Amino acid sequence: MGSIKYDVPRLQQAKSMSCWNAAAMMIGYTYEVGPRQIALEAAYVSNTGITVDEVKKLAKFEGLKLLNSSDHEFTAASLIATLTRYGPIWAAGMWFGVAHAVVVIGCNDSGEGAVAFNDPGDGQEKSRSVSWFNEKRIRGTMLVRGYPPRTIGHWV
Repeated sequence: MGSIKYDVPRLQQAKSMSCWNAAAMMIGYTYEVGPRQIALEAAYVSNTGITVDEVKKLAKFEGLKLLNSSDHEFTAASLIATLTRYGPIWAAGMWFGVAHAVVVIGCNDSGEGAVAFNDPGDGQEKSRSVSWFNEKRIRGTMLVRGYPPRTIGHWV
């Protein structure tokens, strides 16, 4: 059985539309100690969320890169390989019926495959199937540092 899971700090978003910021902070804290400056301060203060175009600005501010993943479906094996190469993934999707950002922290290939992610909505780790992940993700909005962090957790 193949799997990977990073030990990424879990944070709960401070405002109703600030999941994007909390997810970026989770990735930032995985690689370096804080404090962290708020990216896209106007969007944070106005609590409006961010657009797909603003995701690129967020990436630049946070030192993240756009993951070239919009034209394919992930399998458990390909998501494990992506996480192994690039580290945790900032990912926007219609995860629970509304646009929302999470941090993908792991994947395993048991059964149809399971994706582990930190949800800033409640600050908890969750897991769903790879097919659910493919169905719900917003194409062209996955961001990575481009290299794995030093700490890897264990799939539980």
